[in-house]
Amino acid sequence: MLETLRSLLSTQVRKKPRTHKKKNKLEDITNGTTEVTSSQLHKNSSTLWETINDYLILSKFKLSTYVVGSSMFSFYLARVPDAPFVLSDFILSTVGVSLAVASANALNQIYEHEQDKLMRRTEKRPIPTKKISIENATTFALLCGGTSALILYNVNTVAMILAIGNILLYRFVYTPLKQMTAWNTWIGALVGAVPPLIGWVSATGSLPSQAYSLFYLLYVWQIPHFLALSWKYRAAYSDAGFVMLSVTQPKQLPSVAFYHSLFLIPFSFMAPYFGLVSWHFCWSSLLWNSILIWDFYQFKKNTSKAFRAFMSSLCNLPGVFVLLLICREPVISTIKQKVLEVLWK
Repeated sequence: MLETLRSLLSTQVRKKPRTHKKKNKLEDITNGTTEVTSSQLHKNSSTLWETINDYLILSKFKLSTYVVGSSMFSFYLARVPDAPFVLSDFILSTVGVSLAVASANALNQIYEHEQDKLMRRTEKRPIPTKKISIENATTFALLCGGTSALILYNVNTVAMILAIGNILLYRFVYTPLKQMTAWNTWIGALVGAVPPLIGWVSATGSLPSQAYSLFYLLYVWQIPHFLALSWKYRAAYSDAGFVMLSVTQPKQLPSVAFYHSLFLIPFSFMAPYFGLVSWHFCWSSLLWNSILIWDFYQFKKNTSKAFRAFMSSLCNLPGVFVLLLICREPVISTIKQKVLEVLWK
C-alpha cells in the first residue's frame, strides 16, 4: 500500500516539469509569432512609404512646387479685395493643378525612360530602376489627368480645358522636341506659364489682361532659369541625346540667358499699367530684378557663375510675388495710413 502511494506521488512530481516545459514552449511560440508579425508590419510599412515616394518622384513633386505655387498665388491675387475668399474653389483648383502637373511629368518620364538611364541625375528614377513598371506609370498618369479634369470641371470649364491642353502640350510637343531642336526650352516655358491662368480663371471665371501679365512673367522668367540649369548638365544632356542650347551652342548660351533676363523689365510696367498693382511696384520690382540681371551678366562674362545665376533666378520669382502682394492698392493705402498715424503722433 505504501509502495503504491509512493509510486503515484513520484509520477505526479515527474509530470509537473513536463507541463512547465510545454508552457515554456507555448510561450516561445507565441513570442516568436509576435516578433514575426511586428517585423512583417514594419516591412510592409517601409514598402508602402517607398512606393509612395517612388510615385512622388514620378510626379516630380519637388520640382513642381513653383508651378503649383504660381497657380495658388494667381488665384489669391485675382480675387477682388473686398470679395470673400472661396476656400473650396481654392483647394479644388490647387488639387486639380497638382494632379495635372503629376500626370504631365509621369507621361514625360515614360517617354524618356531610356534617356534617363544614361544620365546620373535621372538614372535612379523609378522607371529606369524598374521600381514602377511602364504600365503602372501609364495608369497613374491617366488617373491623375482624368481626376484633374473632373475636379477642375467643377470649378471652371476653362480651367479644365487649360489643364488638359497643357498636359497634351507637355507630352506630345515639348517632350519629343527635346530630342529634335534647342527651341524646346521656349516651348516648354509655355507649359510653365499656363498655371497662373488656371488659378485666375478658377477664382474669377474670366481671363483679363492682368492674368496674361502673370503669364508673361512666368514665361520670361523660366527661360534664363532653365538655360542656367542646362549649363550644369550639358555633358549629360549630350550623352542622352537631348538637343539643348547648352549642347548645340554652348558659347552663345550665357549671352542668350542674359538678354532674356532683361525681358523681366517690361513686367515692372505691365503689372501696374493693367491695374494688377499700384505704381509702387514699378520701381521696387526694377530694383529687385536688377539683382537677377546683374547675376546673369556675370554669367555672360564668366561661365563659372552659372550656378549663382541659377540660384538668383530661384530667389527672384518668390520675391516678385511678395512685391505684387505688398503693392496692391489696398495694402499700399493701409501702409500709408499707418505711416501717417505714426507721424501725427
